[in-house]
Amino acid sequence: MYGLILPLHSWLRWLVLGALLACWVRALGGLRAKRDWSARDRRLLTLFVSAFDTQVLLGLTLYFVLSPLTPKSFADFGQHMRVAYLRFFAVEHATAMLLALVTAHVTLPAARRAATAVSRQRRLAWGLGLTLSLILSGVPWPFLVYGRPLFRGF
Repeated sequence: MYGLILPLHSWLRWLVLGALLACWVRALGGLRAKRDWSARDRRLLTLFVSAFDTQVLLGLTLYFVLSPLTPKSFADFGQHMRVAYLRFFAVEHATAMLLALVTAHVTLPAARRAATAVSRQRRLAWGLGLTLSLILSGVPWPFLVYGRPLFRGF
């Protein structure tokens, strides 16, 4: 099961990042043009949120059920927090992604409740920008000490 979920988790990040970037660019364009959301914007936001929710669900399954790293990290938490690789996956990755998920889920209703199209797009652009920053900070990029490949095989 681990050999299936881990590559799915790895590959799904590209859909999440692509949809998020597309939403953010459209929000910035909408803010600049002072236009309201279109049906295309709503579909794109739905795709992003659905993919991100699925990504986090797969990640939580890995973290709490399937990962061989998590039990080791919690067995001797203090010792493992000194090891960058274990600390990243035990704390930093999960924290950044959960904060990004909360930010995304707070941003959308806040933007919907905005009184004008400009304020709606502004809230969306800021919230999605913050979500993107949190996600990018929590990805184990290959150039980092604890990095993972960009495309993991099955």
